[in-house]
Amino acid sequence: MNSVMTGLSRPPAVAVILLSYASTGIYLYQQTQTARRDRAQVQALAQDQGETIQHLGGNFKEQVPHMALGWFLFEWSHDRLDRAKQVRDQIVPDWPMHAAMGFLLDESYVPERLLAALPTHRSLAYYVIGERHLKAGRTDAALRAFALSLGERGDNWIKAAAQDRVEKLGSQPDPASAGP
Repeated sequence: MNSVMTGLSRPPAVAVILLSYASTGIYLYQQTQTARRDRAQVQALAQDQGETIQHLGGNFKEQVPHMALGWFLFEWSHDRLDRAKQVRDQIVPDWPMHAAMGFLLDESYVPERLLAALPTHRSLAYYVIGERHLKAGRTDAALRAFALSLGERGDNWIKAAAQDRVEKLGSQPDPASAGP
């Protein structure tokens, strides 16, 4: 009877083994497919994040001069000239902001010289000329310079700052009668 039972138990044992192999194979196939899908999703997410970081990095680089100018103006307007000079010295000397900061730090630096130094950045030049006038208490001259800044082509950030100054200081003067 033992041999009969052994003979009978073999076919189910073989079937169990075959089913085990088949189910293991199916399970591993499904895991492989899931891993491939997950990897594709991770790669797509990483690519999106990389593009976002690259975009933000580009925007950040474009904003550095503006942030430096804002920081500089804060220090300069509070008469912390040593700190303002440090800020200026931290930025690239070829940047227009560097010349603008130098103008504000050197009272002997005349507006005409700044305008000549920044022919393609006149909006910036007029803006810092306005800042110098404002600090000296010459509100009308500051308003004229800020209005001239608004009238020039150029940097939207500078134009927004000039517009803010004009709004806070009062009515906008006629740029046609303005001078630096």
